[in-house]
Amino acid sequence: MLWRPRVALRFMSTSMMQASAFPHNEDMTKLSPMVYDKEGTIVPRNYLVLRKEEEIEKYVLNLLQNYFRTCNKAALSINSYLPDHGLDSLDAVELVVRMEDELGYIIPAEALPAFKNVRAFVNYIKQTEDFKAEFNKNPIN
Repeated sequence: MLWRPRVALRFMSTSMMQASAFPHNEDMTKLSPMVYDKEGTIVPRNYLVLRKEEEIEKYVLNLLQNYFRTCNKAALSINSYLPDHGLDSLDAVELVVRMEDELGYIIPAEALPAFKNVRAFVNYIKQTEDFKAEFNKNPIN
């Protein structure tokens, strides 16, 4: 039997991309990084804007409660630490990437070790939104 490398390679690349890039319970259509208008040109994406601290806290708690690896979701609070809910540093990186996609932030790699508890996510979003409100631009361009 002859092996067809093109068919196998095409199958591997799509299945590997889907398995590694997205959790199995996510809808891939709503995670598109680009938005197009009727003519097919790229238009700026409307990112979620959080102004009040209550909105930020609700967003972060929702983000963590809907993350598929979070354990003990009912006990999750603003003062919770990620390891108490079964999350490690790689999960924190994945949550930061999701936050970047939803809020339009660029978070430097040097800031990643700071995301060890829920309060760190809230503080980072609050400081970024305050900076954007004061200077009308993102902290990192």
